Amino acid sequence: MIPLRAKLTASFYALLSISFWGVSFVSAKAVLAKLDPYSLLVLRFGLGALFLLVILLLNRSRLRISIGYIPHLVVLGMLVAIAGVFLVTTTRSGHSFEFAMNFGFILMILSTLNWAIYSILLKKLHIPYPALLVTFYMSLIGFMLTLPFIIRNKGWESLPMLTETEWAHLLFLAIFVSGIGYWYWGKALEVLDASKVSMFLYLEPLATLIAAIFLLHEKFILISAIGGIIIIIGVVIVNGGLARLVASTIFKK
Repeated sequence: MIPLRAKLTASFYALLSISFWGVSFVSAKAVLAKLDPYSLLVLRFGLGALFLLVILLLNRSRLRISIGYIPHLVVLGMLVAIAGVFLVTTTRSGHSFEFAMNFGFILMILSTLNWAIYSILLKKLHIPYPALLVTFYMSLIGFMLTLPFIIRNKGWESLPMLTETEWAHLLFLAIFVSGIGYWYWGKALEVLDASKVSMFLYLEPLATLIAAIFLLHEKFILISAIGGIIIIIGVVIVNGGLARLVASTIFKK
C-alpha cells in the first residue's frame, strides 16, 4: 500500500505540472506575436530537452537505455508532439481565452484526451527508468519529430526580434512547461494511478483563467469561478485520501 505522504507528494507534482501548463497559454500568447506556433513548439521541445540533459549530467545519471524500450519512448514522444500541435493550434496570437464551442475548443478537448492516453500508456508500459530520464528522451523525440516545422517556416529568423520579456516567456515555456512540467507529471505517475493523475487535467482551464485575469487583466466571470470550485471538489473527491492526510497533519500540529 502506498503511504499517504507519498500520494500527497505525487499530487503536489501533478498540481505543479498543471499550474505550469495552465500559465503556458498566457506565455504562448505573448510569444506568438513574433514566432509562429510551430516554431515555438520546436523551440519548447529543444530547449526543454537541453534543460533536462543538463539536470541529468549534473546528477551524474546514466543516459543509456535498453534498445527494447526505444519503441515505447517513440510512441510516448509522438503523443507529446501531437498534444503540442493541438495546443499551439488553439493558442494563436489574437485569440481570447473564452472557451467557446469552436474549432480551437474542440482541439483542446482532443489534446486533453491525447494527454490522458499518454498518462495511461506511461503507467502501463512500465519503463524501468527514472521519470527524469524518460522525460528527456520523450522531449528529444518530440523535438526531432517537430523539427521540420521550424525548417519549413524558417522560425529562427524571428528570434532576433524577441524582446527580453518575450525571451523570458519562451524560456518559461521550455523549462517549466515542457521540461519540469512533463518530468513532474511522470513522477506523479510513478506513485498514483493514471486515472487519479489525469483528474488533475481538469484544473488546467482554471489555472489558465487565473493567469489570464492576473497577467492579462481579462474579465472575471462568476460562472467560471463556480465551475472552477466544482472542478476542485471533484479532484479532491477522487483523491480523497489526500484531504484526510492534510487534515490529520494540521490537527497534529
